[in-house]
Amino acid sequence: MLSQTTGYAIQALGFLATKSDFTLIREIATETQVPQGYLAKILHQLARKGILETQRGKKGGVRLAPGNEKMSFFEVAELMDDPVVTMRCMMGTAQCSPTRHCPCHDFWSKQREREQALLRRKTLKDMARFYRKHAKRERQSR
Repeated sequence: MLSQTTGYAIQALGFLATKSDFTLIREIATETQVPQGYLAKILHQLARKGILETQRGKKGGVRLAPGNEKMSFFEVAELMDDPVVTMRCMMGTAQCSPTRHCPCHDFWSKQREREQALLRRKTLKDMARFYRKHAKRERQSR
């Protein structure tokens, strides 16, 4: 399972993949239902890593840097140092490995491989499709 921070990052980046202009953090927070203060910290971190472009002023905000809409969820998880991308023991054993493993090692190794494979297949484009579909339904229900 992804950390809350990584989940929020994917949601925000997916929403930004639907936009071409700079977008205010307030709008992203509203659309993704992510707390604005927490979101601002996440987006600042992603901007420092070059995933986002920022602009100050009246037409300011953040936007996805060109080409990043193809970024996989796994790549976002790596950027956010998410535990799902690390070789961590499910039980918290410090030296769990294929040669010295805990009782859950075999299950957890296979489960982690499945999770990582899914995260490598899903991209910010997929999340953008989700937001576009959601926005379309909201417009139709009005």
